Amino acid sequence: MCTENSVLVKGQWNKPITLHNLFALIKLTLKKGDLLITKDSESWDDIAVPAMVTENVENVLCAYHLSLISPQYRYVISSFLFCAFMSQYVSIQYKLCAKGVTRYSLSYQAIRNAKILIPPIDEQEKIADYILKHIEAINNSADKILDEIRLISEYKNTLISDVVTGKVDIRHIEIAESAAINDDAFEIDEELADEEVLDAEDGDE
Repeated sequence: MCTENSVLVKGQWNKPITLHNLFALIKLTLKKGDLLITKDSESWDDIAVPAMVTENVENVLCAYHLSLISPQYRYVISSFLFCAFMSQYVSIQYKLCAKGVTRYSLSYQAIRNAKILIPPIDEQEKIADYILKHIEAINNSADKILDEIRLISEYKNTLISDVVTGKVDIRHIEIAESAAINDDAFEIDEELADEEVLDAEDGDE
């Protein structure tokens, strides 16, 4: 795989269009199948987090704190490489290679030196298809659950507001015995309390 530690120039490319800069522009332009990983971060856990470019994007360059990885398709397909970067055995290699104190960073050489098991292309396709299919199903389920939680939270807040402002009359609602406060549980043994106070005073003397 080929990697580039690259720079994003926001807006227009504001450097003179020399052959060198033109070559850099071509290399840093995002293409379908490219991978991006975080090479710099304030958090150790955010190192080498991957993203895959799923379509050709015009006039968009890789950002400064990212590394652009272009798979060599004779050996590895981008979807499999993307799944490999998400795996713990690859991720931990990069995290251990990250250097820094308040900010962590991966070197060009550290990115290239990662050990990744590469099966034949047909096996890569099957593995990637299986993983990505299940990830999509999990994400869809998670999104539905989050939507339900949001709706329940909104309903809860609305109900509390309606009760407090008197829009909902709850005077006719009876509290079940199991929910009533047990006064016996809050009774204090006065004699025992007096003895503890006296003991504390004796100890102070």
